[in-house]
Amino acid sequence: MNFLAAHNPLSTVGGLVGGVQIFFAPIVIMVAYRQPEWMPFVIGVLAGAHFLPYVWIYGTKIYLFQTMTTVIVASVIGIRFMDQAFHLVPFALSIVYMITAILLIRKHRTMVRNKKEAGYGSIEA
Repeated sequence: MNFLAAHNPLSTVGGLVGGVQIFFAPIVIMVAYRQPEWMPFVIGVLAGAHFLPYVWIYGTKIYLFQTMTTVIVASVIGIRFMDQAFHLVPFALSIVYMITAILLIRKHRTMVRNKKEAGYGSIEA
């Protein structure tokens, strides 16, 4: 790993924003004790919402897609199909996350290709 990658300020901000999710723990614990059938909905919405700052941090609307799609899918399935939500929400969200991963991989490849074409030479991914 090169020195700059280890000390990238965007990585630090991204880590801090991702770490904020620990403060959702009291909400998750309360819902688990009071209304356990709402857990897939709550976890899906909280997990989706925490990706919203990444739109700004990494400058890509792919995270906006992930945030909105995750929240919508978790909300619709978690509320409308509550009896099957423990099975359907994780399955549906895994599809959303897989699509997001594919989009991010494609974006990364495009960025690397553009930097090579611009004459930056060797690019470490």
